[in-house]
Amino acid sequence: MNDKVANIVCVRQDKLRSSPPQGSRLRPCAVCGNLVWLSPASVGAVPTGLTIRLNCIECAAAQFRASGEVPLFAPMTEDQREEIARATGASDERISEIEAQAPKVYFPKEVKRDDIGPRGPQ
Repeated sequence: MNDKVANIVCVRQDKLRSSPPQGSRLRPCAVCGNLVWLSPASVGAVPTGLTIRLNCIECAAAQFRASGEVPLFAPMTEDQREEIARATGASDERISEIEAQAPKVYFPKEVKRDDIGPRGPQ
């Protein structure tokens, strides 16, 4: 069994306010079982050899708060940005604003970013 896990934080089906990105699939959150939207670009951003674990935003936030760990986030890939733009009509500037604010909203402790890109460490 692979012990290297990539946690993907996804939007729950009942919380999405726009259409999901084309090609997205509904899958259960590993913690609560609620259905979350998994997009092709998010899967593509995970380096080869890692096991994917899906988490809804709410469960991921609760886990980090309970553990006291500082969450580590990979930067959003260009494919993910394009998916969001197509699904929501948001401008690149607005997507950057959302990306910068999201970790602070859900994870109030200091947030670190990682250099893992779509093909592994850069």
